[in-house]
Amino acid sequence: MAIEEQLGLRLRLIIKHKKDFRNYKVSIQKAEKVLSFHPNYDVKCIVKQLIENMEKFQGWDNPQYYNIETWKLLSQTGSLAEVVR
Repeated sequence: MAIEEQLGLRLRLIIKHKKDFRNYKVSIQKAEKVLSFHPNYDVKCIVKQLIENMEKFQGWDNPQYYNIETWKLLSQTGSLAEVVR
């Protein structure tokens, strides 16, 4: 795994067999064919850059970065302005 290589850690995944209809499998074949898009970086390079720059960013627990938390706050306050402050 790219993350394990970059951090020098062994990750332990806990796989929960929950029914989830979302599908995060992606392909860039159409972008390559239609738009002539060719990525400049592979996954390992992107993970490395993210890890190297992680300390530049803060507020990982901020609800605005989590859709479910944002919607919970929105339903409680009834105002988007309250959620994005």
